Amino acid sequence: MSKPRILIVGALFSRVEQGEFQVALFRRMPHDTGAGLWEFPGGKIEPGESPEQALAREVQEELSLDVKVRALVGKNHQEFETRVLDLAVYRVETLHHGWTLNDHDAFKWVNAQSWRELPVAPLDIPLLEQLFSENASTPS
Repeated sequence: MSKPRILIVGALFSRVEQGEFQVALFRRMPHDTGAGLWEFPGGKIEPGESPEQALAREVQEELSLDVKVRALVGKNHQEFETRVLDLAVYRVETLHHGWTLNDHDAFKWVNAQSWRELPVAPLDIPLLEQLFSENASTPS
């Protein structure tokens, strides 16, 4: 019997601060599955939704923020005992400033070193490694 496949989308909020590439990670609340883990915000694609529609909806629900979904930045796939998770992360552009944490209890801007000090959701780790590798600054 095949395991159920769950399609998930995540939002990449990134910035360059003082010449350093940074990504926003969000911590799951204590009562959620994966409590305390840091992740890209987002969630499951519902039937009839495109990944872009699902991501815009999820960001609105989780952060009360309207976004324009931009380019796909990466995908990851992970098999668990009872299910398979497929994650697609997209760069997003905010349509107004400021977010409200509805599904998370904290957020942090992290750099290539500091994200490694956090308990990050396993599905997100390869994508963070990819992003920071692609955006590594060259020594002058």
